[in-house]
Amino acid sequence: MSSQYPYRNVPSQPPIPGPPAGSMPGASSMPGASSVPGAGSVPGAGSLPGAPSGAPKRGALRRLAPYSIIAIPAAFVATYVIMSNMDAYGSGMLTSIILLCCFGLVIVVGGTVAIVSSLGDLRAAKQSGDRRAYSRKRDSMGWATIGVLMIAAPTFFYLVPAAWDLFDGSQTRTVTSCSYDQDIVSRNRIPRNDTSFNNHFHMRFEDGTRHTFSIRTQSRDISRLSGIMQPLYQACVLNPDKTPLTIDVYMHSMVLEDVRLS
Repeated sequence: MSSQYPYRNVPSQPPIPGPPAGSMPGASSMPGASSVPGAGSVPGAGSLPGAPSGAPKRGALRRLAPYSIIAIPAAFVATYVIMSNMDAYGSGMLTSIILLCCFGLVIVVGGTVAIVSSLGDLRAAKQSGDRRAYSRKRDSMGWATIGVLMIAAPTFFYLVPAAWDLFDGSQTRTVTSCSYDQDIVSRNRIPRNDTSFNNHFHMRFEDGTRHTFSIRTQSRDISRLSGIMQPLYQACVLNPDKTPLTIDVYMHSMVLEDVRLS
């Protein structure tokens, strides 16, 4: 009877979706301790918001610091070799100036890298409260900064005009008068002392401007030297202020390229 079985007329409910039999998640896949991110999956300090963005850069600078320590003395040695074999005039001298400035840039960059990579050590010494260690690191960085600036100033002073002349080339100027004087330069070198002579040629150009070109030689007597020294000797030593000259000169670095008697 209907009064005994009231549920027969109740509408059937759709089956509740669920995993098929035998596919219930086990202990390994149940959300529990094993599914909680462990220490290895927790985002590191580098990915957390607010982490210092400069940390990777400082790490790279610290890796470059040992190479800069090697590059700086190597650049000094190369500078000495180039200066010892440097031409006194011409395109060879211009090329030597550019090479010297490039090695100067290596020293400046290497010194800058070493200084910047030491900022972390300076900050750590300050936070540690050790005033003596902090003072030593601060003073060493200060002297290193002064040294870098002292090298950077002449490097850029000579590099910019020399590089400009490398693209512009030499220009021809007419010299209306020229005079000459000489001084001695002595250097103490091992195993012997080195004596050279600075020959100064004071020139006046046709537009009224003046410039002194200095050429270093190993000989006091320049009358027997070849190249541009012969016309310079004829015009500036034998006939000062009388024989006109035509010169080719790099105008920005004022390096003589060629000299001819007019």
